[in-house]
Amino acid sequence: MGTMTDRNACRGRLVLFLVALAVMAGFQTGLAESQDIEQIRQAAAQGEVDAQEERLGEYCDLSIPGGPGKDSFLAFDQELRLALSKEDPVAMSFLVYFPLRVNHEGNTIYIEDAATLQARFQETFPASVRSTVLNQKPETVFCNWSGIMYGNGRVWLRATDQRYALSTINLPDENDKDRTGRPPQLNFVCNTEAHRVAIDTDSSGHIRYRAWKVPRPVTDKPDVELSSGTLDIEGSGSCSRPVWLFTRGHTEVTVWTRGCSPDSSPPPEGRRGSLEITVRGQTRHWWCY
Repeated sequence: MGTMTDRNACRGRLVLFLVALAVMAGFQTGLAESQDIEQIRQAAAQGEVDAQEERLGEYCDLSIPGGPGKDSFLAFDQELRLALSKEDPVAMSFLVYFPLRVNHEGNTIYIEDAATLQARFQETFPASVRSTVLNQKPETVFCNWSGIMYGNGRVWLRATDQRYALSTINLPDENDKDRTGRPPQLNFVCNTEAHRVAIDTDSSGHIRYRAWKVPRPVTDKPDVELSSGTLDIEGSGSCSRPVWLFTRGHTEVTVWTRGCSPDSSPPPEGRRGSLEITVRGQTRHWWCY
């Protein structure tokens, strides 16, 4: 009988031990789950804090367009305001994403580099564009997935992982008025492997073609200058595009902007237009980038 009692006692203690292990395991599992839940809550709370830190104001959450963040944008905004107020093309060159897109009455031109920006600064940044930025507080700008906007879409910024940069300007209608002594209006800029081309129109409506052989800087006198060009619109609807034609003696120069192309023969990636020069029936062609 003593032996049987001892065995039952041992079995009882074993059962109690196993029950204790199960309780402890359940407790630890519950504790781990509680810790996981707490970590999730903390991560969510931190995400809300981070999102709040990236907000400029009611209309812009900088986490949407991306970029280095709020501190970097505010530093950029300060530099931009200073450069515009001083009308400083050198400072602006560091704040622009080249080629800078400039939209003007249905036409698009591209400022290819710092030298072109300096030469065309007043046309690219007239008083109305400068005041759009200078008169708006940083906390009132608007942004979405495509960028950051000053004014009613007058100026757009592009966000990259490294910086913020001015990428697009939509010139106002008031800039379209011709004035005596007004600098020629830049219509199109073309960078090719061999030539750098600029087309502009003066206040009298005369269309001019200027070309520099690569690698000559565009701040030098052009190698070729043709005046009295003509403008035609090719295509229709969203596929319409301007075509400029210039002639002198046996030379004919044609410049196209980007239009629609058949799917079977798409143009090279990044192409913005084309340049064609015909001399005594011999034609050469370049893509504009």
